[in-house]
Amino acid sequence: MKLSIIIPVYNEKSTILEVLRKVDQVIFNDCEKEIIIIDDCSTDGTREILKGLSGTYKVIFKEKNSGKGASVKLGVAQATGDYITIQDADLEYDPEDLKTLLEPVQSNRLDISLGSRARYSELKNSRTGWSHPHPLTYLGNKLIIASINLMYNRRGTDFFACYKIIPRRYLADLPIEADGFAYDVELLCKLFRKGLKIGEVPIHYNPRTFAEGKKIRYWDGLVVLWTIFKWRFKFF
Repeated sequence: MKLSIIIPVYNEKSTILEVLRKVDQVIFNDCEKEIIIIDDCSTDGTREILKGLSGTYKVIFKEKNSGKGASVKLGVAQATGDYITIQDADLEYDPEDLKTLLEPVQSNRLDISLGSRARYSELKNSRTGWSHPHPLTYLGNKLIIASINLMYNRRGTDFFACYKIIPRRYLADLPIEADGFAYDVELLCKLFRKGLKIGEVPIHYNPRTFAEGKKIRYWDGLVVLWTIFKWRFKFF
């Protein structure tokens, strides 16, 4: 078995090496790793760092900045693993959680596992939930959760977290239009409509502020909401 870990990168020179170190340290039982890094035409020195990497990484340099979703789609096209996941190039997520996410899919208890920041307390942490340094971002995510639950008859607690484990066979022929941050939600909405067994797994989350480099903006939230409604009814 093999897990393809797709890492879309854009201007993350201060965190990319630490993220790769953490990903390298994760050891999966009966599953090898394939690490695919997609640089979305970084301009802050990240590109030079990636060019100096050694090891078994697959590194792809885009010639034009086209968004996180476009980078993920390029990574999926290059992936050879049985399973696929996405790893952000910042330090908001803990790669050790990928082991917990992979287990229910490997054991066939779930077709797809989704990381949930809202179920953070199940990790026996003193926190009882998650929030973001900016309250409007937090409220926007709550609106996204409520919209998906209502439109797709779900009972989920978090649909916009980076981490998810998806067998590659579900992605191979699934067309995704979004090139930006709406990619994740369009992907999930289309998978929900397939009637697959999709469940949540609690994950750690260490949110960063906009000043620290967070890139999603309010208008991205509006695009995501439109995506939720669009793919509830449109054929694909």
